[in-house]
Amino acid sequence: MVLKHVVDIRLRSQLATPRSQLAALTLASFAAAWFWALPPFLMPLLHIQPSSWTDADLVRHLWHFRLIQPEWVGSPPHYDYLRWGQAETLARLAVVLLGWLGGASWILRCHWQGRKATPPNPAGAVDAPITRQFHNLSRWRHATDQHR
Repeated sequence: MVLKHVVDIRLRSQLATPRSQLAALTLASFAAAWFWALPPFLMPLLHIQPSSWTDADLVRHLWHFRLIQPEWVGSPPHYDYLRWGQAETLARLAVVLLGWLGGASWILRCHWQGRKATPPNPAGAVDAPITRQFHNLSRWRHATDQHR
């Protein structure tokens, strides 16, 4: 029972390290970049559409959520889908990058504030019985390994 408690404490502390949190944040940012930011640039215009539609109409039809409006990158009679795709992809990548920077700074700030706010444990009074039993168990394992 005591060993289970010690293992639970160690697993929780290893999962909550800033390194693992930054790794999870980076993985989520790569997923957001791949599945949300890159498709406007990588998706070809191979859709059947009415002949009266311009590229701006097609962009409005395909992409309901846009950070960049098609009118901002082209002149009214000739809208360029490739220029809009580049601008939209760069804007979305900037949003992902800013989200990653904000998340990473928050993780690091919480980590550093937690290190400053946690007082040292001079006598080890809180976890002394658990630590003592854990060390006794590791000494027993070490002694058994030497006899083999």
